[in-house]
Amino acid sequence: MGATPTSPALVPAESVSEPPCFAPDPAPPPTFTDVPSSFWAYKHIEYAVSRNIVKGYPDGTYQPGVTLDRGQMAVFIARALVAPNGDTAIPDPAPPATFRDVPSSFWAHKWIEYIASSGQAVTQGYPDGLYHPEYACTRDQMAVYVARAFGWRCSACSPGYCGAGDPPPGEGAAAALSTGRG
Repeated sequence: MGATPTSPALVPAESVSEPPCFAPDPAPPPTFTDVPSSFWAYKHIEYAVSRNIVKGYPDGTYQPGVTLDRGQMAVFIARALVAPNGDTAIPDPAPPATFRDVPSSFWAHKWIEYIASSGQAVTQGYPDGLYHPEYACTRDQMAVYVARAFGWRCSACSPGYCGAGDPPPGEGAAAALSTGRG
C-alpha cells in the first residue's frame, strides 16, 4: 500500500512554500565571478558565504554545477555546525583517526572527524569501516547529513533504527531516515 495524499510522507505541492531566505536584501555584490545576482541560488550561496560555510576556488569562482564528494560535504556540514565562527572553531581531532581511509594527512581530516565525533554523530561511515571521502555525495545523502547535523527527525522513522551507518548512494533520503541509515 503506497502513501496517500494525507499521509505524513506526502504533502501536496501547492501546500509547500519555499522557506525564507536569510540572505540580506538587497543582496550584496557577487562574491564569485560565476554566480551572478540573477542565479537562482545566488542569495543562498551569498548567505552561506557570510556565515563562513562555503568558500570559492582560488580563481574567484564557486562552480555551482560541480558535484561534491563526501570530503567536501563534511567540510560544509562542519562549518554550518559552527557558523559563523569558521574553520578555526573546528577543533583539531585527537588520534587515532576514525576512518582508515582518512588519515591525519588527508586534506579534509579535521572536518570529517568533527562530523563523526560523538558530539555530532552526523556520519558513521560505511560497514567496511571506511568513510570513502572520494565518493560523490548524492542529494539524498546530503539530505540525511543535514537532517542529522541539525537534529531533524522524520516523523515516520522506525524506532531504534537511526544511526546504522551512512546511506548508500541512491537509497533516498526518506528511506534512509526512516530506516536509520540516514
